[in-house]
Amino acid sequence: MRRLPLTGTKPPYDWIETPEAVRDLGRAMAACSVFGIDTESDSMHSFFEKVCLLQVVLPGDRISLVDPLRTRDMSALKPALEDPSIRKVLHGADYDVICMKRDFGIAMKGTFCTMTAGLLLGLPKIGLADMVESNFGVRLKKAFTRSDWAARPLSAGQLEYLVEDVQFLIPLAEIMDGRLKEADLVEEASLEFQRLEVRDPVPREFDPWGFLRVRGSRELPERGRAVLRALVAIREQRARELDRPSFKVLANDTLLRLAQKPPESPQALRGVRGVTPYILKRFGDDILEAVRKGQADPGPVPDRAPPRPDGAGEDRRLSFAAQKRHGRLKEWRTAKSAAIGRTSLAILPNPAMFEVARDPPKDVDALVRVPGVGAHRARLYGEEILRVVGPKR
Repeated sequence: MRRLPLTGTKPPYDWIETPEAVRDLGRAMAACSVFGIDTESDSMHSFFEKVCLLQVVLPGDRISLVDPLRTRDMSALKPALEDPSIRKVLHGADYDVICMKRDFGIAMKGTFCTMTAGLLLGLPKIGLADMVESNFGVRLKKAFTRSDWAARPLSAGQLEYLVEDVQFLIPLAEIMDGRLKEADLVEEASLEFQRLEVRDPVPREFDPWGFLRVRGSRELPERGRAVLRALVAIREQRARELDRPSFKVLANDTLLRLAQKPPESPQALRGVRGVTPYILKRFGDDILEAVRKGQADPGPVPDRAPPRPDGAGEDRRLSFAAQKRHGRLKEWRTAKSAAIGRTSLAILPNPAMFEVARDPPKDVDALVRVPGVGAHRARLYGEEILRVVGPKR
């Protein structure tokens, strides 16, 4: 472990890149009642995203930057991260929770998400930089947000960014905790934090209907959609092989132009806006082959994805009657939010609203047991919710 300084008034940090240093950090984390944590990944620079850095701040501004590219074994951090009695402060916790499960098999417990707290409180700006500036008068530098965090060495500016990203987490959580108590939203926050903790990573699989997410795809004629489908498929294949983000192989707007006016020769392809000399050289033959495949596609090519055979997707799992209940609940929640000055999330989160609409509880006790509702919400709004989803006379 190397203790390294930063310029100005920034606290020093420990650079951790050995198994021994990771074990020392894990013991220090386990001895705390609270610490802050953040992760940096390379999703903007690779197809197979991975955690490239962990930042941990312990009480007293002790900051550690962990390099999991040098030492992938993070098991020494697992006891502290999975101990629900130790508060883990994060900002945008759902992403970090998923990344830690996916890469290291660590399921964090005892989380406190400052962004979620801001959402519950209805703060106008919930980005970390905005919340730090409004509460501490410090403007964070965000120039390195899209850095390639897998690249080494890191610059002085990147290191400062990493430190700043966790430096204010613990005091910010203290402020948000106080505001949640004042607003009587402690249980609601706890339920939201628990919901974030149980989210699981989804394997990166090819979605055969992903071409419909390209903006403008539904305005294409059927043959154009067939070409677009073939282009998206070959882009995904090449992105996987190169371990590059799909948009860095071919941008969506370029795909749409190719589908609108499919080129049939290298000369025609060269004239398409967005097809650079590099793309022409590296992927030109692939593009032309995808165009030919799409044009030969016998179809039909729908303009929307069919229902999934497993029934996934909220709207597709609701019966007609349940959809009506869901609509009434949304109208009630909107009116209630305006009337009492609380956010929709504070009154009834979307997943809980869906479950209530799908299987209406018979009484307040049953409503309490609906995941995400809780005793406090049921006491405040239970009778109204039951009337909204009850039989219409």
